[in-house]
Amino acid sequence: MLANLFECEITMQYHADIIELEDFYVNHISSDEGVALNPVPFSSTSDKPILAFVALNPKYDPGQAALKKRKGGQTWAFHGDFYNDREIYRYVIEDKKSKYYQKQTKFIYALLNPDAYNIKIEAIRKETKLSDYGIFEELTTACPILFGEFIPFHSKGFSLKDNKVEGMMDKLPGYKGYFQGLLSAIVDMIPSHGLIVIDGKTPTDAFERLMGQELELVHKSCRETDKKLLYDIYKWQNRYILLARSVICGSGTDLSKLEVVKQLPLFVDDSIC
Repeated sequence: MLANLFECEITMQYHADIIELEDFYVNHISSDEGVALNPVPFSSTSDKPILAFVALNPKYDPGQAALKKRKGGQTWAFHGDFYNDREIYRYVIEDKKSKYYQKQTKFIYALLNPDAYNIKIEAIRKETKLSDYGIFEELTTACPILFGEFIPFHSKGFSLKDNKVEGMMDKLPGYKGYFQGLLSAIVDMIPSHGLIVIDGKTPTDAFERLMGQELELVHKSCRETDKKLLYDIYKWQNRYILLARSVICGSGTDLSKLEVVKQLPLFVDDSIC
């Protein structure tokens, strides 16, 4: 099923769009030693996720992950399996020491533990006596997760300040259809008691531009006092959605502002997570 979703949601005219993308996104990686790297719409720990993030884009990894992709060929079935298997998370967390997943682990831990806020990863290791991947695995077994990609192309890293990402929906053929397709796929997979997090100002702005008329406000952050974690909560397509205007686990993020999120059904009902 996930492989079919991969093929369905990548609706962009890939070769045409990637040329146009040069004007927007100067550090994308389209091939590895001459082998095309297919775009990635999402990765997940389960085909029945409860919590979904939509963040910026997949980071290019020149290590074992790239070698495995080259060996696996270019079928969507292979890529669907590759990105929706726990081994990819074990690799990036244990072998690559990913800071991104350390931050997400802290965020998920804070959501699932009522008294945990600005807890450090070292403290979670000590309390659980688990490795970083062990912590992630335990949390995402209790609360299966999906990571969607706002931009499905790999990169070595880039600054949103230095490109024109906001213009992609207008100027790249197929991009708007991709983003709409990704959101539709997530809604189909996430149950009504689940939570979708749109992480960061640029993805949030794009989401509001597409779906603003369909949003029902649940909670709005105070712009004067909540600048370290600025988010709004809405109902959309009968799902709860958190629009994080500041990156949810960025530098200096104050997770003590999560009280309202923790009152959502996903985190209050013990039978869910």
